[in-house]
Amino acid sequence: MTFNPSMTANLFNVRDTRPHLVNVRGIQLQAGDTRELYRQKIARITLDSMVQFVGLLDAQGTVLDINQVALDGVGIKLSDVEAKPFWTTFWWQVRDEGATLRASIARAAQGEFVRWDAEICGRAGGTETIIIDASLSPVMDSTGKVVFITAEGRDITAQKAQEREIARHREELAREVAQRHRTEAALQSLNATLEQRVHDEVEDRTKAEEQLRQVQKMEAVGRLTGGIAHDFNNMLAVIMGSLNLLQRKLAHGDADVERLANAAIEGTRHAAALTNRLQAFSRQQSLAPERIDPNNLVTGMSDMLARTLGERVRVETVLGAEVGPVMADRAQLENALVNLCINARDAMPDGGTLTLATANAVIDAAEAKNYAIAAGEYVLITTKDAGVGMVPEVMARAFDPFFTTKDVGKGTGLGLSQVYGFVRQSGGHVKVESAPGRGTVVEIYLPRHHGEAIAASAAPAAQRTQVLRGTADEVVMVVEDEPRLRTVSVEALCELGYSVIEAASAHDALRMLGEGRTVSLLFTDVVMPEMSGRELADRARQRVPGLKVLLTTGYTRRAMPRNGALGPDTRLLTKPFSVDQLALRVRQTLDSGTQRTG
Repeated sequence: MTFNPSMTANLFNVRDTRPHLVNVRGIQLQAGDTRELYRQKIARITLDSMVQFVGLLDAQGTVLDINQVALDGVGIKLSDVEAKPFWTTFWWQVRDEGATLRASIARAAQGEFVRWDAEICGRAGGTETIIIDASLSPVMDSTGKVVFITAEGRDITAQKAQEREIARHREELAREVAQRHRTEAALQSLNATLEQRVHDEVEDRTKAEEQLRQVQKMEAVGRLTGGIAHDFNNMLAVIMGSLNLLQRKLAHGDADVERLANAAIEGTRHAAALTNRLQAFSRQQSLAPERIDPNNLVTGMSDMLARTLGERVRVETVLGAEVGPVMADRAQLENALVNLCINARDAMPDGGTLTLATANAVIDAAEAKNYAIAAGEYVLITTKDAGVGMVPEVMARAFDPFFTTKDVGKGTGLGLSQVYGFVRQSGGHVKVESAPGRGTVVEIYLPRHHGEAIAASAAPAAQRTQVLRGTADEVVMVVEDEPRLRTVSVEALCELGYSVIEAASAHDALRMLGEGRTVSLLFTDVVMPEMSGRELADRARQRVPGLKVLLTTGYTRRAMPRNGALGPDTRLLTKPFSVDQLALRVRQTLDSGTQRTG
């Protein structure tokens, strides 16, 4: 039986369609071919048309046929390998002398599909290695017996090379990542070390600064205690010497002791003034704030300052328009301005102009934070001189207690510290600007007062000089835990004409009041054991409603009510006090507000 070759030619898409001849890959299909020959030629054509390596083996692994692609790939002929064991061809010994292939053929002969990556020599006798993706497929007859084995292979040399390149890049990347991780770890360790070092340095600096502050504080305390000791020793020497001489004269019957008594009294006044200055410096003095018009205050002081400072200093005033009122202790504010003006005079040995100015001012949040005061409206009082000025080192210590650049005996060094303490206690701030040869400007900022006017607690100067007496029906209860001071107070009140009941403690006073003792005025110390004077006053008024109270203290404002108000029918007398001051304050308290309690 013969076949029409044109059908096969059309199947393989060949151009030569002559009915007597078809030529595909060198194989001619002719019209006279038998069915078997035709099938062999078709099989050969099909085998050679495949792009991968394909071979046909018998069940023992002997090569029956191999396609042209495989032969061309390694540069051999079919006759070189035909009828030979497959593992002896293609130079499999590149890897393991064909051992893997022989084992794989044996598995395929048992009907198993086998696949693996194989290495062969690319050219006969050459050294080029080709890697193929190889597989063995068993072909069985109807009984399941393996009659043929199909060997297939695909050149994956380039793919493997690419995979190796990718693997190499991955390894390099992994090494770079690992190196980066090590670098980052090293940087983190370095940062931690640097942070710890910075922390340690900051700690060391903080400790050093704290030690320096402690040293400076101790130096300031040393100057303060030294100055206090010096001044108080001088005053005590006057007092003690005067009293000793007075005692000796009286023992000899000499009554001419007024000069000595006056000297002792003057010494106590100086000691009291020093204590007041120290309390002002520490911002703990007892103040009597009142509503003050700064323009009126400066105007009223200008004549007095002109006389005090002398003819060589010309005092000028520059008053701001609509300057608001302030709430401050008038006496302390006047004293502060006098201190500043005297300093300005001393800074102008050849004379010059001293300017006092007032103005409204607003302190914003940033300035308030720098000055450690509340932001808002303030009144500015300025003194400006044309004196020698201060170097930065001196200006930095201007407010230190007992620090002075004046000659010995010409200044205590407490003036500016008193100004600073008073202003800070009043809720304000003091600012100094100065330079050598350019004079000094001192600015006092006091909070502007928006409330109602409050009458001054201090009596007029004329009234302060009067010695006001009491009567026997006016009973004063003196409560003082210090025996000697209690004795002096009792004697002074008796001398002033009052009837006096004395109590050594608050409990004794309450007991006497509970017994129905008639009392017109309670005169009590503020700081006492077990109960304060304020607590005593409150409990005493529960027993004697309307009882008038006069408090006395040598302590600071911390002993006073927080809002500064002493309550109705209550006044304050600061220690030390003279008999005249006691007389005035007792009379004011008894005569104020409600009628006397009896």
